[in-house]
Amino acid sequence: MNKSHGISGVFVFLLLGVFAVFGTVLVLLSAEAYRDTVAAASEHNTQRILESVCRNMIRSSDRLNGVFTEEDGAVLCTSDGDEEETYITGLYVFENRLMQYVFEKEEGLRKEYGEVLCNAKSLHAELDGQRLTVCLTDENGTEHILIMALRAAGNML
Repeated sequence: MNKSHGISGVFVFLLLGVFAVFGTVLVLLSAEAYRDTVAAASEHNTQRILESVCRNMIRSSDRLNGVFTEEDGAVLCTSDGDEEETYITGLYVFENRLMQYVFEKEEGLRKEYGEVLCNAKSLHAELDGQRLTVCLTDENGTEHILIMALRAAGNML
């Protein structure tokens, strides 16, 4: 009798061991799937931020001399166009973060005071007549490119 109870005890512990191993494998696979989902969502958010911020900035200032670049394309700028008090909105990367800063023309760009939008490695904007190309490299090294046709008839420069 003791021998059959011993075998059934081993069988119960064996089942518990199999359950523990499969439970651990399931948790590890779920954690990996969660990390992949978060990474994909982060990349998607970076693309959405780039597109929505740039499009809104550009469309609101798309007029003669309303869109320009500074620092060899490292800063994308828009102007409100008011002659008496000109406010400029700058979009740039500072300390591995995409930032936006609104400042008076006379004040100048002070990068450290910008509002953080997302993590990014670099931004390069290029104006070629009516065509604006913005290339943002995110924290993973993925390039997000936005190409827009400006409506101000190519009189931007």
